[in-house]
Formats: sequence, C-alpha cells, structure tokens
Amino acid sequence: MIAALPLGVFIIIVLFFVAMAVLAIVAGVTARKRAALVKATPTSPIHGATDGYREFEGRIEAVHGPSVTAPLTGWPCAWYHATVERQQRYPGSNDDAGPDAWVIVHEWTSGAPMLLRDGAGVCVVNPSSAEVTPTDRSRWFGTTEQPTDRNPKKIGPTEALNPVFQVTSTGTYRYTEERLYAGDPLLALGEFRVHGADASDDEDDDAETDQTKPTRTLTDEEAQWEREDALFAAARHVTRATIARGSGKRPFILTTTSQEKHVEFSEKGGLAAIGVAIVPLAIALLLIWARFG
Repeated sequence: MIAALPLGVFIIIVLFFVAMAVLAIVAGVTARKRAALVKATPTSPIHGATDGYREFEGRIEAVHGPSVTAPLTGWPCAWYHATVERQQRYPGSNDDAGPDAWVIVHEWTSGAPMLLRDGAGVCVVNPSSAEVTPTDRSRWFGTTEQPTDRNPKKIGPTEALNPVFQVTSTGTYRYTEERLYAGDPLLALGEFRVHGADASDDEDDDAETDQTKPTRTLTDEEAQWEREDALFAAARHVTRATIARGSGKRPFILTTTSQEKHVEFSEKGGLAAIGVAIVPLAIALLLIWARFG
C-alpha cells in the first residue's frame, strides 16, 4: 500500500511525521534551556535591586482595590486564565466517529497587577504575557456555555488535567481554569525596573468625574480593563518597582513552585518531549524503509 501511494502524497505523509518530531524536539530543548536559565539566575532581594533581568522569590499580596475573581468559578484570586471550549465535529463525520476538535468559545487571562513581597521589599508584578505555573487548575464538563458547577476539583500544577477514561457527547462544553492566590509563594523571573514619578499620577489622583460626559454600559472586556487600570493606579502608590516582560528573548516566568522544583519539572518535561519525538521519527523512517527498503 505504501509503495502504491503517489510520490507527492508519500512525501507529505513523511514530512508530517518529521515535523511532529521536530516540534517535540524544539519544545524539549526549549524547556531544558529554560531550566538552565532559572538555575543560573541568582535570586536577588527586591530592595536595592537594580534595573535588569532579575529573579525574585517571595509571596503574593493583593493590590488594594477592585477584587480579582476567576470568571468560571467566581473564586477570589490574584491571577487567572480560563477557557470555555465546545466539542465540534467536522462536516461529514457521523455521531459514532467521536469528537474531532475542541473549539475555544471564550478565553480570559487576567492582566491585573499583584504585589510580590520578600523579606527586603515589594514590587509590582505585571503578569501580561507571562509563562505561568499556577497554584492549581480545574477542568470539568457541562452542557451549557456557562458552567452550572462552580465548585470543580482543584488539580495541582503537575497533575494531569484529563482523566484516563473520559466520556463526552455531542454538545459538550469543556471548562478549564488556572489560578494564583494572594498568600501563595511566587518565583518571578523578568525585567525589573524602578519607575520615576510622572505627571499622569497626579492627574489620576486629582481627576474628577465629568458629569456631562454621556455614560454607557461597558462590555465585559472594557469593565475588566477598567478594573485593571484602577489596580495599577493603586499599585503605584505602594511601590514604583515593577517586574514584567521585557523586550528581549529572555522568558518572563511566574511560578508558585520553588526554584529547585521548577528546574526539576522543566528538565523532566524537556526530556519527556524529546522522548516523544522518537515515535513520529520512527514512523517516518519505517515508511521510508517500507517504500524504498
């Protein structure tokens, strides 16, 4: 059968498996490089730290202001990422063929600031675009776009989200939520900067509501941005020090595991990804042998 395939189709099939192997290898190498960077970057005290790529370790504190709540469970938290996915079948598939894909219907990621405090000082964490290892996660299923179950099981960051045996049906929704909480330990690697005062702060403090400005109902997204802006304004009154993503290629990492644990998980995950690459690579070689051997 392999020999009977048109050469162009055969090449596409082989390249597909080779591409899978390459992606797994790249993911594995990247994870191990991340682990080496975390291991090589010394932990600094926040107080007295100079601008640049830094690693801090302390505990999360909430910024005083509008509360941050996870969108699917409503649980108070310091950061969240959540998705609602719908099971979808491709045109022409029958009911017994099984699910073809999970399509994202809604996705939320918190951009609200949090404070990181160690024994020496405090800085603002701007979590936008961070690689986050959360305190816990949840994954559960339902038949409505918004979950009726608001109290799902919490799963640790190293536990598998999907059960070994999982039964779903057409029209099923899948909910996933990741969270960080105030009081959690936090290891942060990113670009640290101490900002100077600027005129906009005084304008924020002295600004009065314009009663003549027409009001309108904010969308959920606009309301989220407004809450986050208010929290950033409140955070500037606590400290001018910020850790966030920089403009370079070095990663911005937030994790509630210790440095040693994070390095261990990253190294093991990298080795596992490289190991997984053996399977598609072996299939590609087997196909080549079956046709030309």
